[in-house]
Amino acid sequence: MNYYHKYISKIIILSIAVVSFSCGEKYDSGRDLYTKDGLIYKIGEKKPFTGIVKGKANKKVVEYEVKNGLKDGEFILYFTNGNVEIKGKIVDGENEGEWNYYYANKSLQSQGGFKNDLVDGKWVWYFPNGNLKEEGKYVDGKREGEWLSYNDDGGLYIKRYFKDNVMTDSVLAK
Repeated sequence: MNYYHKYISKIIILSIAVVSFSCGEKYDSGRDLYTKDGLIYKIGEKKPFTGIVKGKANKKVVEYEVKNGLKDGEFILYFTNGNVEIKGKIVDGENEGEWNYYYANKSLQSQGGFKNDLVDGKWVWYFPNGNLKEEGKYVDGKREGEWLSYNDDGGLYIKRYFKDNVMTDSVLAK
């Protein structure tokens, strides 16, 4: 499994894991919410929670919207320095639409989309200097078609071809 595919998998796992952390309403300590049967509730209430959750996960601040017990709206994870690390949208508890990932210095690290909680469509990665690092397309969570990788100075160095997440060919650029 490629580094970038592992990175996306970790992001998906982190997004799912955050639901299991006890988080509170915005600026709350987080001890008054819990998850049951996949829904978020406020302690003492039978109706699923609706509101903005802000809490900590692995020493980082996470903030997201909840509607009727499910994450639904903007999702933001912050580095410990306060800069945005991940920003995306969740619909009915699933990652959806464009997601952006940043380096701690605020420069864009990667950008791409989700559809039905799976990576989908064009994804691009950048070096910390802003040059393109890699680009390719996912279909239903699997690499598909031509993937291009670049040197940190911006020069194309390898083309890889995927079919159903399996590399079928690899060619060094000239």
